[in-house]
Amino acid sequence: MYDDSIAESGPIEVKRSAVIPSWRLEDVQGDFDVFVNSFSFQEMEPEVVDNYIDKVCAKGVKYAVSLNSKLGTVKAQKAGEWGSLRPVTSADILNGFEKRGYTLIGQYGDPLVHGGRQLNVLERKRRKLPFGSRAS
Repeated sequence: MYDDSIAESGPIEVKRSAVIPSWRLEDVQGDFDVFVNSFSFQEMEPEVVDNYIDKVCAKGVKYAVSLNSKLGTVKAQKAGEWGSLRPVTSADILNGFEKRGYTLIGQYGDPLVHGGRQLNVLERKRRKLPFGSRAS
């Protein structure tokens, strides 16, 4: 549940877990371990999803979890109609994270996840350091 006691602007400190609207992601202080998206990326247009993934990855998230439709939502015939003009699929979401340095480590569909849905778990790749360097 979104905590409506969080100020409408300014820094947000997440102690354990939180539901944060996309427009407040940049206000979250520090890195966090896991980002979960459940059935909302598929409702957005591709450029919106790409921007959202970019903001999430910029926060240093170690794991990303996506539970969305393999095929995306209903294709709208024109703007303003139900659905998306260009439906986002699970493959599109995976590609968005992979091009930002994440690797798929688990993928689940039937029989665990039903109805054309797919659960994907991604992990941020560790950067290789030059020989003789130490991680800070």
